Amino acid sequence: MASLLIRAYGLSDREADVVRAVLQGLSTEQIARTTYLSPYTVQDYLKSVFVKTGVRSRRELVGKLFAEQHWPQYGGGASELGADGWFAQTSRRLSNLGRPGNQAHIAPGAGELAARG
Repeated sequence: MASLLIRAYGLSDREADVVRAVLQGLSTEQIARTTYLSPYTVQDYLKSVFVKTGVRSRRELVGKLFAEQHWPQYGGGASELGADGWFAQTSRRLSNLGRPGNQAHIAPGAGELAARG
């Protein structure tokens, strides 16, 4: 996960570690073992990350990060950046979400998240 993303959401180092582990598909228990934290502390970090990123679940977190970091590269115009440094959302790119051929590149829930804007 890029440091820009970590700074954008104001994640602590530990929260970023937990997010990286979630992106790898690790369970709470596996994250606890690899980070030397208790499962309860991992859950607390996840709750904090959910609040900071505006999501309610791991699945939604992964979809959001995919949509913000990787989807613009699949939708074309990856060089189109917004004033804040994030990829700009264009109607052309959002209209490509449901087109045949783009389906293989959409993570579960990513299309819905990007379409919501």
